[in-house]
Amino acid sequence: MAWTLAELRSLVDDYERALIAASLASTTVRTATDQATRFLRWMDGEYSPRGSSPAARRHPVGARLTIDDLRADVSAYQQALLEAGLSPVAVYAYVDPSGRFISWLEGTYVPGAAPGTRHAAGGHAAVGRATQPSQRRTVPTPTVGQLAEARARYRAIEPRDLFYRAATELLGRARDRVGSLLTVGEALAVLLFTWNSAYYRYHPAAPDHVDRIERLLETYRSLIDRWRTVELGPLAAAREGPHLQGVFEAFEELLGPVGAGKALHLLAPSFCPIWDRTIAARYGCSVGRAGTNGARYVRFMSMTADQCSALRGLADVPSDLVKALDEWNYVTFTRP
Repeated sequence: MAWTLAELRSLVDDYERALIAASLASTTVRTATDQATRFLRWMDGEYSPRGSSPAARRHPVGARLTIDDLRADVSAYQQALLEAGLSPVAVYAYVDPSGRFISWLEGTYVPGAAPGTRHAAGGHAAVGRATQPSQRRTVPTPTVGQLAEARARYRAIEPRDLFYRAATELLGRARDRVGSLLTVGEALAVLLFTWNSAYYRYHPAAPDHVDRIERLLETYRSLIDRWRTVELGPLAAAREGPHLQGVFEAFEELLGPVGAGKALHLLAPSFCPIWDRTIAARYGCSVGRAGTNGARYVRFMSMTADQCSALRGLADVPSDLVKALDEWNYVTFTRP
């Protein structure tokens, strides 16, 4: 699937018809289409956020843009809005509708679907039209009870949970320099060599592997320290997504796409979700070749943020909600 900007602009009309057919409120339809159009105008160099430098055309005239191209453009658009001084709430109001338009093009968003529901594409959407819901799988938000059941099953079938808890303890001690003989990079490697052992079976660690992990940690220290205090939700996902994409890609180069997610989760457990290839595919974010998965991971994070938003504040929700959602994903999709 690929479109020119002219084709994308004409498809906004089809998108509007899909929103109306789903019986969405007129204000919702107008906001969705206005923001999608604004985003396309920014891509074409016709719109600049107030307070920012004049926008420049993002792509040559007639260039055909893929979903990954558009996701990258949304990330750049978000960054431009932030640099223009818009508040995180305002940025989210601009970016979220643009992302939904792209998801509709891709076929992973069906207007009118229940809150917390996403559709993993069972095949590519027709140009500008989502495939029928019957052709898709759904990834609903679990209930609090389902999270509890998943946690009990996860601990019964997955012995590596012990490694996760041990590595968390080691990492905390190393980071706080409390009675630890290990560096943070060494503590992180303990988890990866055990929890992600399948990767190292085919990608043996070089002698400087831990040193390279340490260099990554030093390079992105300020971001990682910030994310360690962030609670995942839609606004945080919108604000931090562009930064996370680049950090994920750097970690992916060394640790692979699954290991990168696990490492970032251990470093920022309330913000960075965990995935594997099966889970990613069920969320419509199938892992591609190395170096292409940053935008996919951010998309997966945004969907997890929606789940967190739907659950947070309910009685008996686990305090480690991002990890609990991973356990639910694992026993539901990876090892049902």
